[in-house]
Amino acid sequence: MKFLVLILFGLHLMFSVPGVWAECSRFQGCDLLEDMRRSIVDTKMSAHEAVQMLYSSRRGWDCFLKRVGKADHTWLQIAASLYSGADAGTKEMLGLAFGEGLSHDPVHVLRTVYPVVNLQKVCGVPDIDDNRFDSYENAVREIERRIDAVRKADDPSIGKVRRDCLQILEASKGRIAVFFERK
Repeated sequence: MKFLVLILFGLHLMFSVPGVWAECSRFQGCDLLEDMRRSIVDTKMSAHEAVQMLYSSRRGWDCFLKRVGKADHTWLQIAASLYSGADAGTKEMLGLAFGEGLSHDPVHVLRTVYPVVNLQKVCGVPDIDDNRFDSYENAVREIERRIDAVRKADDPSIGKVRRDCLQILEASKGRIAVFFERK
């Protein structure tokens, strides 16, 4: 029940705070999220049902992931709240989006998603199926960007989580090298 209240509060906040929706609506497909939000709130659906509804609209889901990947505070909170209701595929997509958020606001990403989401999902390799990271060079460049951002995030409240994330990111370079047959 607490979880549902968090989801509903997050969705309410996202669409009631001035500017939050306007910021999202610059992305194609975001207009669909408003109707979905109303449906989620009005029917008081579970986290799983809410994820399924969001995912049913490809454009809406893509907008949702883009906002999470930009480390938008409101969207991160909502995504973390919905994570437990996601299936394996949507959890993977959310984990990859959380990882992208590291290069934008690592402190907020790590505070918001840990311990709800395993750090391996957040701090692991980027999505090599995404054409932005589909080569060894691009994937390593993205990992280095994330490492640099997390290193600069000198906030005592995320000390151990930050160190663990940095270790996972460093190890990701080796996994990428193996995947792209560089070692």
